[in-house]
Amino acid sequence: MLSGLDQWFVRAVPEELRGRAMTGLMTVQGAGMAPAGPAAQAVGVRAAVTGAGALGTLCCCALALRARAERPVTESRDRADRHMTGR
Repeated sequence: MLSGLDQWFVRAVPEELRGRAMTGLMTVQGAGMAPAGPAAQAVGVRAAVTGAGALGTLCCCALALRARAERPVTESRDRADRHMTGR
């Protein structure tokens, strides 16, 4: 669920702190697996894996929509090239 945040996370953290920050992120990702065992016991392995896949897909879609919304609006490449070269 959190793996899509890695790219944003790395950009936001100063380079000298990335090792420590990534260790924390990986710990949180690993802790996210902790509910998998009880979920598989409660609803069965097939349903738990299907649910995790559906949840992961929803999270990726939400991240993609957010990334698309945050992308800066720029001129098309051709217009930008003309602007830079004066042609």
